[in-house]
Amino acid sequence: MTAELILEQPDSALVSGCLDFATVPDLWVSLEAWLRTQSRATLSLRAVTQANSAALALLLEALDVARQTSVVLHLTDIPESVLTLARLSNVDTLILQGHL
Repeated sequence: MTAELILEQPDSALVSGCLDFATVPDLWVSLEAWLRTQSRATLSLRAVTQANSAALALLLEALDVARQTSVVLHLTDIPESVLTLARLSNVDTLILQGHL
């Protein structure tokens, strides 16, 4: 399985594929690099085919980097499985504050 960051516009990107412990570390490298070049960014997860807690960790890290670098990050199309994990982990308010 693979995961990929696809730039749709300069300030908009799409994550596709499977977000798990094998794919998230490599995806994070490209996601973090892209985030650090933005002032406003939209990240869509509409093409994610599978996701586990590694996806939740990825989103939390992205939100943290965005906060540290003053990037306004909007998350869209978060898979329900990730939202459920966020609720169970009591971090849903963090995830949903960037959710459109």
